[in-house]
Amino acid sequence: MRSPGFVRLLRQVPMLNRQQRSQLLAALRPAIGLDSVCETIEHARPAPLSCPGCGGSRHYRHGASRGLQRYRCRACNRTFNALSGTPLARLRFREKWLDFSKEMLDSRSVRAAAKAVEIHRNTSFHWRHRFLGGVRHLRPVLDPNVLLVTGGHRAYQTFARQARIAHAFVNLRLGERVRGAIHVQNVNAYHQRLRSWLARFHGVASRYLPNYLGWRWALDGERIASPERLLRAAVGIFHT
Repeated sequence: MRSPGFVRLLRQVPMLNRQQRSQLLAALRPAIGLDSVCETIEHARPAPLSCPGCGGSRHYRHGASRGLQRYRCRACNRTFNALSGTPLARLRFREKWLDFSKEMLDSRSVRAAAKAVEIHRNTSFHWRHRFLGGVRHLRPVLDPNVLLVTGGHRAYQTFARQARIAHAFVNLRLGERVRGAIHVQNVNAYHQRLRSWLARFHGVASRYLPNYLGWRWALDGERIASPERLLRAAVGIFHT
């Protein structure tokens, strides 16, 4: 819209009644949501980007798509944007991503989030695990000298061996619960909090447990406390 026409439109806004103002806000909300999402993504992944196809860094601007700058790689001729190669690539309804992120920070169920954001429940489920696909990699890298202290269950030994970390266990049958400054009840307390939180989802498939652990990690201590930070995490740009 040309500037004179826009100025005339602004002058008419005070003349709107309450219902018309509400309708105007409802009409603007998707565009405002898309602008906020695109701004968050482009701040999280500022240029220059690397081509997700060949890894090349030589590219040029090639138009825009749904609010995001597109680029074309000079080496392989592939086009891409800031979402290419991330868990959120090719997802639709970007204007609703920040609203959905807020629902996740509130630990809403699939159906509750779908209703609040006005998307299908299958879309809500799909988005949940696309968003968490980036979050589950945010857990801090373990120090190579870390010591894992647990009960004597064999699963802990297997995990420690696979993670290549030192492992010690306490003998609960003999009343041993402390190893140095570490108390096994700290682990039990976290386990109880995790189980209580998971109960609201009425059963979680085992293959999705890493996603939910990453989700719970993000919520604990408000490590991720805003929809914008969660969105940055979902595209894989979050530094602990």
